[in-house]
Amino acid sequence: MNLTKAAAKQYIYKHSPNISPKFRPLFHPVAPIGWMADTCSVVFYRGAYHFFYQYNPYSTSYGPIHCGHIVSYNLTHFYPLIVTLAPDRDNVLDCYAGGALVNPIRPNSMLIAYTQRFDTGAIVERQNLARTKDGINFIKNPGSLLSEEHLPPDAALTDFRDPHPIMLGDYNYVFLGSKTLDNVGQVLVYRVHNLLHSQYYFTIGPNPRFGKMAEHPDFFTLNNKDVLLVSALDVTPTSENGNTAQSLALIGKMDFENKNFKID
Repeated sequence: MNLTKAAAKQYIYKHSPNISPKFRPLFHPVAPIGWMADTCSVVFYRGAYHFFYQYNPYSTSYGPIHCGHIVSYNLTHFYPLIVTLAPDRDNVLDCYAGGALVNPIRPNSMLIAYTQRFDTGAIVERQNLARTKDGINFIKNPGSLLSEEHLPPDAALTDFRDPHPIMLGDYNYVFLGSKTLDNVGQVLVYRVHNLLHSQYYFTIGPNPRFGKMAEHPDFFTLNNKDVLLVSALDVTPTSENGNTAQSLALIGKMDFENKNFKID
């Protein structure tokens, strides 16, 4: 199967007119056709809100995953921009959307971090960046920003995804979803120099509240409180909450200097 942006665009233009508008949400972002999930980044750039999500244009079920893109100028009307990234490199099975970032020093430039899922005889996941200067056409950086070589010893090789970049002072950081070798969710934090060279910095967790895998970490400060968002998978159900997949908002204090996140 030809998994390029051009092939996805051609398929969407050919088949999306056959989708009945009767079942489309009126006030929510929705893909033009196919399967969508995990709207994992919203960023304001060049006068519009940009949404990135996991997307399979070819089916209403999972895979092969592309990075979908929707824009809105008023958060009421939404316009799909087809496909931002595709799994178009050798041995790549999926291309998962991650967090996007507008550089405050160069506000004409936006980047998105993403995960490439490779089949090299074993399944491995690697992180990279793509950049744009118009909000539509993204160019992937060569190689990988983070690979299995950057994993701490207790992190599983096959579940290492959903990069979320932030800029803080003189440093860039990337938060990544992970799990331990014995299947406990954790969030890995990397320090990145010039958005080119990365080093493992510290781990938040492992924590049973993250289930067997922590996905889509996000970090921000609100009203002088630090907030860490995590999607927890395969959480052990309790009598109060029977859900095995949960969205967590952990409020506390992030201490990057001492490599610690203290939950209130």
